[in-house]
Amino acid sequence: SVHGLQWNSRGKRSPYYWLSRFAASRIDRFISISNGVARFFVASGMVAKEKINTIYHGTTVDDIHLVQRQKADPDFVVIGRLVGFKGHRYALEAMTILAKKYPQVQLHFYGVGPEEENLRQMTAALELEANVIFHGFVENLKERLPDHSIALMPSIGEPFGLVFFDAFKAGLPVVAFDL
Repeated sequence: SVHGLQWNSRGKRSPYYWLSRFAASRIDRFISISNGVARFFVASGMVAKEKINTIYHGTTVDDIHLVQRQKADPDFVVIGRLVGFKGHRYALEAMTILAKKYPQVQLHFYGVGPEEENLRQMTAALELEANVIFHGFVENLKERLPDHSIALMPSIGEPFGLVFFDAFKAGLPVVAFDL
């Protein structure tokens, strides 16, 4: 596959690799949420194939409820830790284009993390303060999702996170990079 998690030997330079490999050498079983994740850990040499079991995320198509929305302006939501590889900056860059056509458009960030101050500064530099809302960490996120129109997943390093399922369950279309 050309998409998703792929092992690249440059990963051996990462402290995460060595820490993961050390931890994996001391486990009896490794539980993966997908075959893709399992293949990644085997290809990296971190976990032996015979130590991996896959238990898929428990979401079915029946859990997804389509909702008809009647909003004049689109309303976007990005869910996740505010870290670089989640691609929040790309959502902000897209907002500069959208806000010209839809002045009332809003982008809602749910999450906290080390990139928050940089994202707030970028929001101000792009003059998007009226369009971008930082909610921080919220306990009732799944209850808030149906209030939005479209979920954005601008991650450049996570091909399919659990937030996709949360957005689908809330009936939101999802826009994401082809990872």
